[in-house]
Amino acid sequence: MDDIKVSDVYDPNNMYSTIVPEDERLEDLITRLADDPCIRGIFLVDSRQRFAGVITRTVLLKWEIGRA
Repeated sequence: MDDIKVSDVYDPNNMYSTIVPEDERLEDLITRLADDPCIRGIFLVDSRQRFAGVITRTVLLKWEIGRA
């Protein structure tokens, strides 16, 4: 593969994710997903704004099914 960089394929106009603090209320996170069906994942950051994890629609659905 050629020396292709992430910046060569990244398109900031097609953001399908968002960033939220890891202590955001789950209800607010679900509202974000419901309001914007293009969002595929939500990146979580800790109090120092460091990456803490990812929540996807699939993870939330599996969590909800497990609660039933």
